[in-house]
Parts: sequence; structure tokens; C-alpha cells
Amino acid sequence: MSQEDEANLCFGDLRALLHQRERPRRHVWEDMCELLLAWPHSEHLEQVAIPYAERHLEPWPEDAREAPILWRELLRQGSLEQPLLRLVRALHLGAVSDDSLFECFLQRRDLGELLELAFPGWRFSKQQLTQLTRREPFGELEALSFSKGRGSRSANREDAVLLARELGAAQSFPDLHRLTLSGWKIGDRGARLLHAGGALHRIGALELIDAEISAAGLARLLEPGSWPALTHLELRQNAIGNEGLATIARWAGPGRLSHLGLRDTVLGADAPSLLARDPAFSGLISLDISENMWMQNELSQLARAPMMRNLISLEICHGGLDERTFATLLAGANLDHLERLRIPGNGLDDEVLFALAGSSLRSLKLLDLNQNSLLCADGLEALANAPVSATLEELRFCGIQIPEGGDVFGRARFMTSLRRLILSGCWLEDEEVVEIFGTPNMAMLEKLNLSNNLFGDRALDALSNSMHIRGLRHLDISRTQISSAGIARLMRSPAVSQLATLDISETSIDDDALIAIAESEHLGRLRSLSFRHTDVSERGWRALASSPNARFLERVDVFGRSLDVPEVLELVAQSDQLGPWIHRALERSMSPRHAYP
Repeated sequence: MSQEDEANLCFGDLRALLHQRERPRRHVWEDMCELLLAWPHSEHLEQVAIPYAERHLEPWPEDAREAPILWRELLRQGSLEQPLLRLVRALHLGAVSDDSLFECFLQRRDLGELLELAFPGWRFSKQQLTQLTRREPFGELEALSFSKGRGSRSANREDAVLLARELGAAQSFPDLHRLTLSGWKIGDRGARLLHAGGALHRIGALELIDAEISAAGLARLLEPGSWPALTHLELRQNAIGNEGLATIARWAGPGRLSHLGLRDTVLGADAPSLLARDPAFSGLISLDISENMWMQNELSQLARAPMMRNLISLEICHGGLDERTFATLLAGANLDHLERLRIPGNGLDDEVLFALAGSSLRSLKLLDLNQNSLLCADGLEALANAPVSATLEELRFCGIQIPEGGDVFGRARFMTSLRRLILSGCWLEDEEVVEIFGTPNMAMLEKLNLSNNLFGDRALDALSNSMHIRGLRHLDISRTQISSAGIARLMRSPAVSQLATLDISETSIDDDALIAIAESEHLGRLRSLSFRHTDVSERGWRALASSPNARFLERVDVFGRSLDVPEVLELVAQSDQLGPWIHRALERSMSPRHAYP
């Protein structure tokens, strides 16, 4: 068969993939990426396949078009064929060790459609940074992110300040909307250089997380008249205090900010009053004031803030929120538009749940009540049977005891839209978990975390036989009483057919569990597998490394009691199914961590 005939056959497969009458799904995207990678005719790929795929991917959300891990690996090696990246909107590249390969990446002709570029764990050289910030402009790039890498090379203050200086003067990102620096200790000097360079003045979102910026440094960053388009400001884990908050108010002007992230920023008792009365904060729709304990006695002043009626997202985690203050914040029409409420670790009791159940909230999608140990099943049952829970898609209820026999979720009249349920450390036994798996209220469930509970294989059998749960993508059953026999039965069930992540760490499983995972006919899209501190040995690892079910794995967390690290690395290196990124990740986990200055 000629190359042209093979290309035509591939084109038929491409058309079949993209004409599926279902919402965009990651497995369709991955299958398409794999098909394009093996295209037999490069000219046909560029002139026919890529344009056809571009037209049919236009309605897809941008975040569904992230470069798969194999493409990223080939990019780092300089061997990904052009113009495949024309289809990609988000690229999380990571480290590229060779300067010449990084230059080859930046010289590609198919980067013009990228909207998001992230460098997680980037250990750059000065030459790479210069190449990135002084290349010809990225055509459409809107979001740029750098997160801290491992090792002193990417963590010392000099590198961080250099990054801030180069980004501040960069001409490569004319349409940039969002810049994120996470863990880079740019300090006050770096903050000044970000502003002084003048190249970033049009961005709308700035996130400087754990950057060691003080109130004085923030004043240099937010000079009057600077950053005219900025509406989203994230300053998590920077000790700016009340002085920094006052600087933000002076700089922003009335109603300008839409998001303000102030988690762990050493805010004092006067901060709630300033947030409530200053017009600079009146337009906020998202606020995070978590882990600021000095504010706790004055939080009720926020009830008078104009922004409260606009808020879509509110986070007060580990911040001393009490039941009376919460009721005050919830009073009247306050928080009526709220979609995300995170209040974990505040020592709250059932009064909060009863207040929520009786509230006029009708848009709440995420509710995080983790580690409020005084909550109990009575309050949860009231919440589950109140209209406020009808829109809930995610509930986090960790570290709160649900008493034996309490079928809270099965009897819920309104809590029927849950997609993500987090019940870690709730003392759940088999009976309670069987009831969860047996209720039609869980039919939409995609993520389930039941770690650190008391149930065993009987609960897994209920999941295996459930008539309702068929779309589960993330399952965490670590630190439970399950065994390899229960895992083997689960792997024979269609309930795991959509599973992308599975955590069975710190359980009594052994090689038989890994063999069952390797041989499962339903498990074909697993991306993350964790079995730390189990009795899995080389036999189980060998079965996994040779299984087609390992083809899509991006992360494996494996080390434990019976596993010899060199043997694992050798098996991974020899595997035809596991990608080389798994070998690199295991090697890094063996390496000593450098202390950050």
C-alpha cells in the first residue's frame, strides 16, 4: 500500500473520531493526537489532516486542547513533527536540559496558536531565559506560568530576580493577559523589576505566590497609575500585612479588582474593616483571606461590605471563622450569588450547616467543610435535604465522623448533582460506603476520595456492582482495609472504564492487585497510579510495565516496603508501554532534594 493510500485510511479514522456526537472528551483528543503522530505522509498531514482537525476543533473549549505527555516528551527531544502544535492551545512543557533543543523549540513555526504556556519545575539556564523573552512575539499567547523547580539552580534568589527582570522587559508576549510566578523568591527587588521593565503593563491577572514580597516591595510594584488593565491580583504567602492591603486600595481605585488572593499574608485585625469600607474592593467577585488568624475577631465587619452581594467565590480557611460570624455573613441577601464557599479548619459545628440549609443560596457549586470536626450527620442531613444543595457539584467533608448506619446521601432529596465527593477520614465502614454506591444520587459522580476510612472489600464489591456509578474518573481508596482480591473484582467491572487516577497506597494489597490492574479489560485510560508502601514487588511491577493499560500513565507513585528501586528503574527502562517520563520521575524521586535558601 502506498503512503498516500495509508494517509487516506488514517484520514477516515480522523473523520470518525471528530464526528462523534458527544461533548469534547479527553480520550477523543488523545486518540486524535496519537493518530496524527503516526501519520504516514507528512505533506498530507500538513495540507489535509491538520486543517481538517482545526476546523472541527474550533467549538472545543481551549483547556481541552492541552498537548499530551508524549508530544511534550518529543518536544523536549526536538523530534515532534511540525505543524502539530497548531492544534494545541495549552502547553505545559517543563524542563529542557539542552540549550540548543530549547532554541529549536522556540524557532518552531507552529507556536502561533498557543494560548497558555507553562513551565512547571523549570530549571532554566540564562541562555534559555534570554531566548524565551527576546524571541519574536508569540502571536496569541494569553497565559504564562512558571512554578518552582527542584534543586538550588532554579530556586536561588539570583535566578528568581533574573527571571523577574527578563519578564519585565520581555517583548515576546504582547497579548499576555495572565502571569503566574509560583515559588520564585523574587523579593522586593524582583517586584520592582517586574514593574520597571514596562513590558507587562497590559496584563489583566498577576499571580505572585510565595515570592517573599513585603509591604514596601508591594508599594514599588503597585505604583499609582501602574498596571492599568490589572483586575486579578493573587499575593498568597507574601507577608504584606495591613500596610500592603492599604497599598492595594490606594493603587486600585473604586471597583477595579475582581479577584484578590490574600491567603497567609499576615493581615491584622483592621483588615476586615478596610475591606468592607474601601471602594477599591467593592467590585470583588472572588476573595481569599484564609490563614490570617489576627482577623478572626473582626470578620463580622465584612457583612457590611458592598462586595458581599457580588461574591462568587469566598475562602476563609483556617482563619478563626465562628458560627455567629458565619451567620452574620450569610444574613439577608448576602452571598446569594456565591458558587464557591471554602471554610475548612475553623472548628465549626452544625449551626453552620443549619444556617446554610435555611439560606437563600441557590447557585452554590462547591462547598468545602473539611476538618471542622464538630460537624455531624444531623447537620449534613439537613443540608442534603435543603434546596441550597440542589446545585452542589463538589462537597468536601473530610475529617468529620459520619455515624454508622447514617444513609445521608441515599435519603437526600436535593443533593443529586454531585460530581466530586471528598470523604477522607470520616470513619466510614462497609455499610456506609455500600449505601453511597447504591444510591442513584451518585449517578453523576466523577471524583471520589474515600481515603483513610475503615471499609474493606465489601464496599469495593458494591462499587463493582453499582448500577449508577459508571463515569468515575478519580478514585482514592488509600489507607483503607481493602485487599488484592477486592481490587481484582473491581478491575473486572465496567465501573472503572473511565478511571484516570487510582490511589491504593498504604493498603494490604500485593502483586495480585497490580496483575489485576495490568490484565483489566476495562482499564485503558489510567494516567496516574499510586501504590506507595504496599507489598508490591518486582512481579507486580513487571506485569504493569508490560501491560497496554500502562500506555497513558503520566505518573506512578510506587516506593514502599517490598520494592527495590534499581530493579524498578531497570524494568521501566525496558518497558515498551511506559513512557520515558516515568523513568525520569522515578529517578528524580530517588535524588536528594536541595535545600531552598
